[in-house]
Amino acid sequence: MEEFIVQTDQVKSILEVSNISTDSNFIQQEPFLYKLHEEDRDYKYVSELFLSSWKHLDKPVPTIVSIWKVYCAKELITRYELYRKSVGNECKLFHGTKTTCTVGFENGGLCIEKSCSICCIIREGYKLDCARYGLFGKGIYFSTTSSKCDNFNANLLEKYNGVNYKVMLLNNVVLGRIYKPLENGFSLTSPPPGYDSVCGDPNIVKNLKDLKHDEIIVYKEEASIPQFLIVYQTKANY
Repeated sequence: MEEFIVQTDQVKSILEVSNISTDSNFIQQEPFLYKLHEEDRDYKYVSELFLSSWKHLDKPVPTIVSIWKVYCAKELITRYELYRKSVGNECKLFHGTKTTCTVGFENGGLCIEKSCSICCIIREGYKLDCARYGLFGKGIYFSTTSSKCDNFNANLLEKYNGVNYKVMLLNNVVLGRIYKPLENGFSLTSPPPGYDSVCGDPNIVKNLKDLKHDEIIVYKEEASIPQFLIVYQTKANY
């Protein structure tokens, strides 16, 4: 067990880390999802982490509908494990993005549409070609704050049986040596020499009023892998 600690604007956020599931009974060439029961240990862990990491006071805490364990293809797991053993400092972080299908609503079937970012990530891993430039350059962005990641699938609500649902990924991410800049770095495409990741810490970065919660960025595709898909129902008026 390791702990990753990052300062937010209010409290320290501590994420317990568990190794990626590599049960030989589940490692396959093709990715798939397994729906967790509410009494499962992983369900309780992910649920508690998701809800306790919801920090935005202007957004009501959502209701979790289901949680699915993500089993990536063998190739992605092998690539990630090699990088993890080489670099170290693994943690669990959230990532919000859009879905254009109903994955997780009734079953764990993955679509093949390129426009469905969630299914593409589960199938192929995170792709730098799909990454956009943010406050700290072009990389793959994560956060310890679930409500922050919720912002990145805003206006992409999937209506299913008349109810608004959203999805979010909880990921294993290898951070190695973390660089905490004093200001933004829009042109970054990699961490500074000697570092493996970048953390935008709102208590450290100056002159960025929009940075109220942490942003953690990796610049290598092999540094992250999805572990859980969280399906949640949003409250009204946000």
